[in-house]
Amino acid sequence: GLIRWNGRTIRVVDTARFVMPERVSTEQAIDYQSVVVLGDSHWALAVNNADQSVHLQPADIRWRETPGKRPWLAGTVLERLCALLDVDVLVTMLDASDTAQQVKADLANDK
Repeated sequence: GLIRWNGRTIRVVDTARFVMPERVSTEQAIDYQSVVVLGDSHWALAVNNADQSVHLQPADIRWRETPGKRPWLAGTVLERLCALLDVDVLVTMLDASDTAQQVKADLANDK
């Protein structure tokens, strides 16, 4: 979807379906509550909740050593058992996606 944020149109991505589509069925509804804007990009991730910020130390992370089928995965935060995203790679992937091309075309047609 799209949201207006700080005078810009931000494209919101269904996080689960983008980063791990094999784990989410097309019929499954996910109740997202918030969005996280990815840096200075025109992208945001829909998330279940974003109620805290955590300061991480390099030792808190199991860094990914070799690229795999998930290039957006920078590492795993061990204590929280969650993924650490490489935002630059994720934005590049989103910009290159078919969805992005369609959204850009739709935005251009709306002007």
